[in-house]
Amino acid sequence: MVRPVALQFGRGGRIGAGWRFYGRKPASTAEEADPLEKIHASMFGVLRNKFFLDEFYEATIVRFNTGFARCCHWLDSVVLDTLVLAVSYLVLGISWLNRLMDEYVVNLGFDETCQRLRRGGGLLSRLQDGQVQNYLRVLGLALTVLLLLLIWG
Repeated sequence: MVRPVALQFGRGGRIGAGWRFYGRKPASTAEEADPLEKIHASMFGVLRNKFFLDEFYEATIVRFNTGFARCCHWLDSVVLDTLVLAVSYLVLGISWLNRLMDEYVVNLGFDETCQRLRRGGGLLSRLQDGQVQNYLRVLGLALTVLLLLLIWG
């Protein structure tokens, strides 16, 4: 098996091999063939294509990343946006129902109870106005009703 020239040398030998191919006699024009291409054309093709790493990267990592990004975009724009919209409408509906219950059930019941207590307090305040004549009048009326009950009962 023939090993490439650069692999036959040690670390310092690789630098020397590079100088031998490219530095000893530099190319005079851009169209001139590369010295490595003259020696080993198939190996030069692999090196020129960078071991096909860009194509491999495109076919694997970039495609996976593109697919994953599309999946995440769909998940965000369709699923999560719909879920957030549904939850917001649910909260709005619950708050609207809560307001109706507060305004027309709790507040009306509380207001009606307070109004009745106020009327009852107003009635009892008339009975206890501090005038002795009114107290005696109520006492006389109560005794009359008691006597009538005893007589007819």
